[in-house]
Amino acid sequence: MPARPQTPVLLIDGVCSLCEGAVRFVLDRERPGAPPLQFGSLQDESAKPLLALSGLPEDYLEGVVLVGPERTLTGADAALALMTRLQAPWPAVARGLGLAPRPVREWAYRMVAKHRYRLFGTKDECSLPTAAERRRMLG
Repeated sequence: MPARPQTPVLLIDGVCSLCEGAVRFVLDRERPGAPPLQFGSLQDESAKPLLALSGLPEDYLEGVVLVGPERTLTGADAALALMTRLQAPWPAVARGLGLAPRPVREWAYRMVAKHRYRLFGTKDECSLPTAAERRRMLG
């Protein structure tokens, strides 16, 4: 079994336009001084050990996965945790959304995740990352 990562790793659906846009959003708004995230595609071989470590099936595509040094978050919980790592106003937005009952947050997340391809489309390839972004990618 692989060790937990020392820095958080965000795993996304690599063909989902919404997911790729979310990564770009995070990269553009990271809070200075926050531990840098690594990124990877759920479909990539390098994600399989992290999914296994997290107790998720290797074909998991139900939503984002945030694998941290101490725990793994999925779905709405992962999205809120990501927001707390960003510059203002996003941590406050995360706190506000966190006031909603967890089943409500998760239901809303699942509805978007279920229809993400239809609403936002898919990509055959990811956009070309910068050299700095490539250093933060798994694999």
